[in-house]
Amino acid sequence: MSIARHPRPPELEGISIEKIMKTHVARFSERDPDWEAFEDAKIEGYKRAQRRFIGGGG
Repeated sequence: MSIARHPRPPELEGISIEKIMKTHVARFSERDPDWEAFEDAKIEGYKRAQRRFIGGGG
């Protein structure tokens, strides 16, 4: 798969694929859990966290 299926957006023209990946790819291992994302997580036994990739949700 060495041929692009679509042209790059103008803001990404001339930027290396490595830099694009570094700025546009989020890895699960690099995200910090938000332990206050769910109200019921404050109850002991129901603790859960959320890792945010696109904004705060809601």
